[in-house]
Amino acid sequence: MLALISAVVALFGTLATAASPITHVVIVLQENRTFENIFHAYPGAATVNSGLDHLGNTVPLIEVPLMTPWDPAHSYAKWVAEYDSGKMDGFDLSTTDFGTAPPTDFAYAYARRADVQPYWDLAAEGALADEFFADHRSQSFAGHQFPIAGASGPIDAADPDYYASGNPSGGQTCDKPGTGAAINLQTGKEDKKYTSCFDYKTLADLLTAKKKSWAFYIDAASATTSYVSSFAVIKHIRSDAAQWSNVRSPATSIFADAKANKLPSVSWVIGAFANSDHPGQTVPSSNGPNWVASVFNAIGESPSWGSTVVILTYDDWGGWFDEVKPPVQFNAFEPGFRVPFVAVSPYAKRGYISHDVHYMGSILHYVETLFALGSLGTSDARSDDLSDIFDTTQKPLPYVPVTPEAVASPQAATSPDYVPPGLDPD
Repeated sequence: MLALISAVVALFGTLATAASPITHVVIVLQENRTFENIFHAYPGAATVNSGLDHLGNTVPLIEVPLMTPWDPAHSYAKWVAEYDSGKMDGFDLSTTDFGTAPPTDFAYAYARRADVQPYWDLAAEGALADEFFADHRSQSFAGHQFPIAGASGPIDAADPDYYASGNPSGGQTCDKPGTGAAINLQTGKEDKKYTSCFDYKTLADLLTAKKKSWAFYIDAASATTSYVSSFAVIKHIRSDAAQWSNVRSPATSIFADAKANKLPSVSWVIGAFANSDHPGQTVPSSNGPNWVASVFNAIGESPSWGSTVVILTYDDWGGWFDEVKPPVQFNAFEPGFRVPFVAVSPYAKRGYISHDVHYMGSILHYVETLFALGSLGTSDARSDDLSDIFDTTQKPLPYVPVTPEAVASPQAATSPDYVPPGLDPD
């Protein structure tokens, strides 16, 4: 009887998947921002005007340009300090990874509204999630593995409880492997090292097994050398010419694929570092939002629009303040803090704010459900499938192009709350 029930459930799941008008998922991955940092004061979303420091003092949030000349540190140890056993009050203990000396309490900051207007416009056109959490508690290397695998480990078969946590040094991909700190999921101790070439299963493997297409759009300069090239650290994909052919350069080649209605079933889109929103760069604040807007506009104004969902999210919190405590602890490394999430589609609920709890694994679960792929059994298995965000029975919504921001000079300081780098606000 149980076998019969399972078969019926599987059949209806297959029929539901076949009936879905969405046949393309595009995931645009940016870097190093919390929800509060990008969507502070967004109407209807859960945001605040101040936080607490580790001494219990109230710290007002300040507005700064999106592209600050400092980069908040965001190692696992920094996450633990900022989390402070769930009190979310250790952000005054933050330091920087690189860049010009920041003001006091620099982590308690949100991006200037004018700089992130394209993101707000996309959120208004689609669905915004204000309870979307990163799956991990460390840096960008791990943050680019979870969106393809729901994990950053195991680092090898002999160490199933160890995931990559710190960024590698001496190399970053299978072409030139480096080493970095690995964390024990049970103890929280970073007491092993990993080599940046793994062989665990990814969502791409599930897609290939079901004869579904996929692509990873990235600039050639990063494709085989950078931590952002997620599949370049997966040995069985990097060493297989057929699989590696799905890694496409430049990243802007997605524009032509969308225009020709040739988008694969699932795409990941990684912009150049200057367009990534990663803090600490001397580039205009408009770079990242304009890059993301160009991707959404290219798809939204193409024949691919009618069957596509485009998702914007971020690899990690980047050291910035966020007030919302992760709702659970799966282990010592998962999950992390809130990061932005926006989904735009003819079948996304327009202007909707999801207050349901979602994780990076929710994107994987959504894709697995949509294409009947089965499960990786990692963060996808414990995450929801974003079902509250979509309504495939609604009349398909037209795309409204997002207006790019005017290109301003780097670190233009027009906000009265902005503290120029190097000056102490006290």
